[in-house]
Amino acid sequence: MDRHKRRIALLGRLVQLREVERRHAASSAAEAQGAHGKLQQLYTRSGEIAASHAARSDAGNGAELAGQLGFLSGLNAIMRDTRKAEAEAALAAERALLRLREADRRRERVSERLGEERRAADRTNLAKESAASAILARKLKGR
Repeated sequence: MDRHKRRIALLGRLVQLREVERRHAASSAAEAQGAHGKLQQLYTRSGEIAASHAARSDAGNGAELAGQLGFLSGLNAIMRDTRKAEAEAALAAERALLRLREADRRRERVSERLGEERRAADRTNLAKESAASAILARKLKGR
């Protein structure tokens, strides 16, 4: 039984470790998805601003027109950079979700092993108790 107790204690600690790992993976996944969402919103908002300024035709002279075009050019650069960062954030979020699923699987496997070890310990205890009862019955019968 001592072997079973040690193994159960070890697996219990391993389950706790896997739970911490799962929580960390869940936190990382939430952060990655949050960053991805913010970048999507930034890209959408930049596009809206660019569209509203592109529709303007109130430039009175060439300098004002050049200023508007420069502003639009800057917005387009921001949109390109944001789109690139958003794509990278989407990949990071996907990887974080994969890590979360893997952490869940690892924790589940250890939990199953812990349950199996507990059942094995129970079977061993039951077998010992049955053997002790049988010996006692034989001793009592022999009297």
